[in-house]
Amino acid sequence: MALGFIIFGWPKRTKSYGPTIPEYCDHCDNESYFSLFKSRRWFSLFFIPFLPLGFAKRYLLCNVCQAGFELDQSEWKRLKEFTSVTKAFHDGNLSEDEYLEAYDNVATELWGEFPSELEDGTPQSDGPTETMG
Repeated sequence: MALGFIIFGWPKRTKSYGPTIPEYCDHCDNESYFSLFKSRRWFSLFFIPFLPLGFAKRYLLCNVCQAGFELDQSEWKRLKEFTSVTKAFHDGNLSEDEYLEAYDNVATELWGEFPSELEDGTPQSDGPTETMG
Protein backbone atom coordinates (compact mmCIF):
# COMPACT_ATOMS: atom_id res chain seq x y z
CA MET A 1 0.00 0.00 0.00
CA ALA A 2 1.47 3.33 -1.06
CA LEU A 3 1.18 6.32 1.21
CA GLY A 4 1.27 9.80 -0.21
CA PHE A 5 0.86 13.26 1.07
CA ILE A 6 -0.52 16.51 -0.21
CA ILE A 7 0.80 19.90 0.83
CA PHE A 8 -1.64 22.77 0.45
CA GLY A 9 -2.33 26.20 1.91
CA TRP A 10 -3.75 29.66 1.24
CA PRO A 11 -0.97 32.20 1.66
CA LYS A 12 -1.34 35.88 0.93
CA ARG A 13 0.80 37.17 -1.92
CA THR A 14 1.61 40.87 -2.02
CA LYS A 15 3.06 42.81 -4.92
CA SER A 16 4.66 46.24 -4.53
CA TYR A 17 4.49 48.76 -7.35
CA GLY A 18 7.01 51.09 -5.71
CA PRO A 19 6.94 54.71 -4.55
CA THR A 20 3.87 56.37 -5.98
CA ILE A 21 2.89 59.70 -4.48
CA PRO A 22 4.33 61.99 -1.79
CA GLU A 23 1.98 62.42 1.16
CA TYR A 24 2.04 63.42 4.80
CA CYS A 25 1.46 60.49 7.17
CA ASP A 26 -0.58 61.33 10.26
CA HIS A 27 0.44 58.05 11.84
CA CYS A 28 4.22 58.62 11.98
CA ASP A 29 4.25 62.40 11.35
CA ASN A 30 6.55 62.09 8.31
CA GLU A 31 6.40 63.27 4.73
CA SER A 32 7.36 60.42 2.42
CA TYR A 33 6.47 58.71 -0.81
CA PHE A 34 3.62 56.28 -0.23
CA SER A 35 3.96 52.97 -2.07
CA LEU A 36 1.26 51.10 -3.94
CA PHE A 37 0.55 47.47 -2.99
CA LYS A 38 -1.85 44.79 -4.14
CA SER A 39 -2.49 41.62 -2.12
CA ARG A 40 -4.60 38.50 -2.58
CA ARG A 41 -4.92 35.06 -1.00
CA TRP A 42 -4.24 32.05 -3.21
CA PHE A 43 -4.93 28.37 -2.81
CA SER A 44 -1.57 26.67 -3.26
CA LEU A 45 -0.77 23.05 -3.95
CA PHE A 46 2.79 21.89 -3.23
CA PHE A 47 3.76 25.57 -2.72
CA ILE A 48 2.55 26.55 -6.22
CA PRO A 49 -0.20 29.23 -6.29
CA PHE A 50 -3.07 27.53 -8.05
CA LEU A 51 -6.35 29.43 -7.59
CA PRO A 52 -7.04 33.01 -6.40
CA LEU A 53 -9.31 33.22 -3.36
CA GLY A 54 -11.57 36.23 -2.98
CA PHE A 55 -10.85 39.66 -4.35
CA ALA A 56 -7.54 41.51 -4.42
CA LYS A 57 -7.07 44.32 -1.91
CA ARG A 58 -5.22 47.45 -2.96
CA TYR A 59 -3.36 49.73 -0.57
CA LEU A 60 -1.34 52.93 -0.47
CA LEU A 61 1.13 52.62 2.43
CA CYS A 62 3.61 54.97 4.07
CA ASN A 63 7.19 53.88 3.38
CA VAL A 64 8.22 54.83 6.93
CA CYS A 65 5.61 53.16 9.18
CA GLN A 66 3.55 51.05 6.72
CA ALA A 67 0.29 52.75 7.81
CA GLY A 68 -2.02 53.64 4.97
CA PHE A 69 -5.42 53.07 3.51
CA GLU A 70 -7.26 50.75 1.18
CA LEU A 71 -8.05 52.00 -2.32
CA ASP A 72 -10.95 51.22 -4.57
CA GLN A 73 -10.18 49.87 -8.02
CA SER A 74 -10.46 53.21 -9.84
CA GLU A 75 -8.14 54.99 -7.36
CA TRP A 76 -5.65 52.12 -7.57
CA LYS A 77 -5.68 52.14 -11.37
CA ARG A 78 -5.06 55.90 -11.52
CA LEU A 79 -2.23 55.72 -8.95
CA LYS A 80 -0.67 52.75 -10.73
CA GLU A 81 -0.46 54.91 -13.86
CA PHE A 82 1.08 57.72 -11.79
CA THR A 83 3.81 55.36 -10.48
CA SER A 84 5.56 55.59 -13.87
CA VAL A 85 5.49 59.42 -13.62
CA THR A 86 7.11 59.25 -10.18
CA LYS A 87 9.75 56.85 -11.50
CA ALA A 88 10.51 59.18 -14.42
CA PHE A 89 10.87 62.08 -11.95
CA HIS A 90 13.25 60.09 -9.72
CA ASP A 91 15.28 58.97 -12.74
CA GLY A 92 15.70 62.61 -13.84
CA ASN A 93 13.60 62.21 -17.00
CA LEU A 94 10.94 64.65 -15.80
CA SER A 95 11.48 68.18 -14.52
CA GLU A 96 10.25 69.28 -11.12
CA ASP A 97 7.64 71.56 -12.72
CA GLU A 98 6.32 68.77 -14.96
CA TYR A 99 6.13 66.40 -12.00
CA LEU A 100 4.37 68.98 -9.84
CA GLU A 101 1.79 69.59 -12.57
CA ALA A 102 1.14 65.85 -12.97
CA TYR A 103 0.98 65.45 -9.18
CA ASP A 104 -1.55 68.29 -8.85
CA ASN A 105 -3.70 66.73 -11.57
CA VAL A 106 -3.82 63.27 -10.02
CA ALA A 107 -4.26 64.55 -6.44
CA THR A 108 -7.09 66.86 -7.47
CA GLU A 109 -8.72 64.09 -9.49
CA LEU A 110 -8.59 61.64 -6.59
CA TRP A 111 -9.02 63.78 -3.47
CA GLY A 112 -10.36 67.17 -4.53
CA GLU A 113 -8.67 70.52 -4.76
CA PHE A 114 -5.83 71.47 -2.47
CA PRO A 115 -2.67 73.45 -3.18
CA SER A 116 0.67 71.74 -3.41
CA GLU A 117 3.81 73.33 -2.02
CA LEU A 118 7.40 72.59 -2.79
CA GLU A 119 9.58 71.99 0.23
CA ASP A 120 12.99 70.60 -0.62
CA GLY A 121 11.68 69.77 -4.11
CA THR A 122 8.89 67.50 -2.89
CA PRO A 123 5.20 68.14 -3.63
CA GLN A 124 3.04 68.09 -0.52
CA SER A 125 -0.68 67.72 0.01
CA ASP A 126 -3.50 67.33 2.48
CA GLY A 127 -4.58 64.09 0.80
CA PRO A 128 -6.06 61.05 2.52
CA THR A 129 -4.85 60.42 6.05
CA GLU A 130 -6.78 57.33 7.20
CA THR A 131 -4.46 54.83 8.84
CA MET A 132 -4.61 51.07 8.97
CA GLY A 133 -3.66 50.13 12.53
